[in-house]
This record gives sequence, structure tokens and C-alpha cells, in this order.
Amino acid sequence: MLRKPIESKIPVEYIEFESVIFDPITKSYEYYLTDPKVGYYYRLLWEK
Repeated sequence: MLRKPIESKIPVEYIEFESVIFDPITKSYEYYLTDPKVGYYYRLLWEK
């Protein structure tokens, strides 16, 4: 899971802050972001 600040004076890259595990049985990713910090964009990326 990646995030970056919404309001930034300079362009900022996404920073990894949490790992998401792949479940081979269901062939899916699952992550509950229960308490997101206000003021960030969040992104989930995975390799094919």
C-alpha cells in the first residue's frame, strides 16, 4: 500500500507504508484501511 500527501508544494512520489499479502487460495488481495490519515492519496499496486 502506498500513499502521498494531497497538498504538497513540490511533486512527491508515493511512499510504501504497508504490505498487502496475496492469498493463493482465493487468488486475491485483501486489506482493510480502517483508520486512514486525512490528507493523503492511497494507492494499491501489485505485480502481474
